[in-house]
Amino acid sequence: MQNTLQSTDTNVSNLSHHILLNHLNIGIIILAKDMTILFWNEWVSLHSGIPFNKVKGAPLNNVFSELTGSRLLHLFEQSLSLGLSSHVSTKFNDVTLPLFKRGLNHEAMDKITHSIHIKPLNNTNEEKQCLIQIFDVTNAFLREKAMRQQAEKLKQSNDDLEKFAYVASHDLQEPLRTIQGFGSLLIQDYASKLADEGQDFLKRIIKGAERLQVMIQDLLAFSQIANKGYSLCVIDLNVFIENVRLSLDSQITEVHAQFDVQQLPKICADESMLQHLLQNLISNGIKFRKKDTSPVIKIYCCERTETIEDENYTSNENFITLCIEDNGIGFDNKFRKRIFDTFERLHSKSKYSGTGLGLALCQRIVEKHNGKIFAHGTPGEGAKFFVTLPTCKDCIDQK
Repeated sequence: MQNTLQSTDTNVSNLSHHILLNHLNIGIIILAKDMTILFWNEWVSLHSGIPFNKVKGAPLNNVFSELTGSRLLHLFEQSLSLGLSSHVSTKFNDVTLPLFKRGLNHEAMDKITHSIHIKPLNNTNEEKQCLIQIFDVTNAFLREKAMRQQAEKLKQSNDDLEKFAYVASHDLQEPLRTIQGFGSLLIQDYASKLADEGQDFLKRIIKGAERLQVMIQDLLAFSQIANKGYSLCVIDLNVFIENVRLSLDSQITEVHAQFDVQQLPKICADESMLQHLLQNLISNGIKFRKKDTSPVIKIYCCERTETIEDENYTSNENFITLCIEDNGIGFDNKFRKRIFDTFERLHSKSKYSGTGLGLALCQRIVEKHNGKIFAHGTPGEGAKFFVTLPTCKDCIDQK
């Protein structure tokens, strides 16, 4: 034993490690193969209240009897006998660090978090030793805990808002139907008895009710997407987009919209959500058209190099990037992120109808599929929307 201690002392002194280790702001303990203490630094002495010269050469579990039979002692033994490294935390691994209990009550001890790194060592004589490094990570733990609590509060707040939006919009439908019903009866039976100004007021009421109905429906869709589960299945985009076009046939026919749809792959998605997504994006291409110009909508898959220069986007072989491009009025590219905010509009209601929820809904649907949606606009030339969606491989892997 004396030779081992002399060898360690010489090794540490020769390399000036003794001074260095004593000035570190972490705890350092070195154990011999027989679990006796070869060294600990001043940080450990300060926190335990025991100077190193009082414990040098003593068995660790004699100094800290609380370690006997503990998980921590077992990890030290594994490091010495099997050469295993390990890392534990006093908050997450049911591990206690008895050397810090002395002089602290239970409540104070609970506020301290330590990260303990255990590594095997060999000294110059190839004798097995165990290096224990102790880091006080209390502040980092408290910051992380505060961030988690804040995130949970934010999530709860968002959940409450979404539930409120659902309930409010659902309950608003009944009185709205009453307004629309009596408004229609007034126009049908009493319009001729009203002066021109009275008829104008009545028409404005009906139009306002119609806009409110659209907003309520969009709010319901938006809140339902957030809360509903989804069922993934393999979808052939070629067939699916053709069905979406048929559902928009009256809009397409009215403005003589043209389509250029390239061969598209199969993807893994929820059918109902995908219907909402593509209907919104295609409808936007029709709605925001240039005057006296028939809208042309191109739908194709593109490579990563063709997509938006967004720092948060990384290519993934398990996702495809679908592009919906139009030749409409476009938009200033500085608004390319803002347009996905709820109730965000770049144009007046009198010029273009809508509630400002369509693209927010699209973003929520895409994120529900773990994808991303980007936009790129050029005023007077058109807009491109890039959507990343999971390939059908995801559906196969889940079965």
